[in-house]
Amino acid sequence: DYHTRPGFKSALLFPETDIEEIVLKHHLLGMQVAIHTNGDYAIETALRAFEKAVARDGRRDLRHMLVHAQTASDGQLARMKACGIIPSFFGRHIEVWGDRHAAIFLGPERTARLDPAGGAGRLGMPFSLREGAPVLPVTALGCMHAAVNRVSSGGALFCPDQRIRPIEALRAYTTYASLCCGGEHDRGRIEPGRFADFALVSDNLETIAPETIRDARVKMTGSGGRVVYQGEAVPMNSDRLFDSPNRLAAVTDTPENGVTRFSWSESDRKARMFLAQELRAMGLAPHQDGIGNLRAVMKGENAGPR
Repeated sequence: DYHTRPGFKSALLFPETDIEEIVLKHHLLGMQVAIHTNGDYAIETALRAFEKAVARDGRRDLRHMLVHAQTASDGQLARMKACGIIPSFFGRHIEVWGDRHAAIFLGPERTARLDPAGGAGRLGMPFSLREGAPVLPVTALGCMHAAVNRVSSGGALFCPDQRIRPIEALRAYTTYASLCCGGEHDRGRIEPGRFADFALVSDNLETIAPETIRDARVKMTGSGGRVVYQGEAVPMNSDRLFDSPNRLAAVTDTPENGVTRFSWSESDRKARMFLAQELRAMGLAPHQDGIGNLRAVMKGENAGPR
């Protein structure tokens, strides 16, 4: 019920049987289905349709989505995870409309857990964040800021338990978002073999004060290996840039002929030790494989499939 209109409820745009038929048809065709769901009734109806479809063939890899999923309960989130559904939360809803929802539409208690990204994070399920354009302009940093802080325009903090960490907000726009389009194999991370899509930001979003995330600025944007946006000049320390390569180049067997290091020589051993030290300083875990390649791994926070 609406907070200020007891007995008044919103309604579905389609009969529940039609929703179930549409979901089942496209699910069996192997197609992803995304449904716009705000209220708990809409979420429950769509979720039941997905559960019935998954029960038919057991497929949980189509990345079906519930867009907004604003009033989802913890129980509904758990059922989404069981079906492989990815919720896409309206990150700025609390910031922009939280006060009105608390006073008029949902009341303080239900408003407090709007867009429960914190609950999804605790369940270990991926989710994305969105601004609802054209309702609001596309402002990724602003959306991440809102999801991390959950403070309304009137200054009210809504449900600290549903806040997420900055690293989770970044994942919602990168690794998690790549799952939504089945692109986790070629996007979502900066790695060899993937599309060179990235943004260079003025600050480290993981270490700055959470309440200043929105103040960070995009310095440069790359897409497909091309610079498509260049903001103010990015300062570069050339001495620091060439320091490590120059120190590595000094480890050589034949100084007069450039950098040459023979396999398993003393200079090779010293170079490997130097590289391992540099990698550890970057937070990586270096190791040598069975054929002598030096590899490094950045350990994740949660155990899972590789």
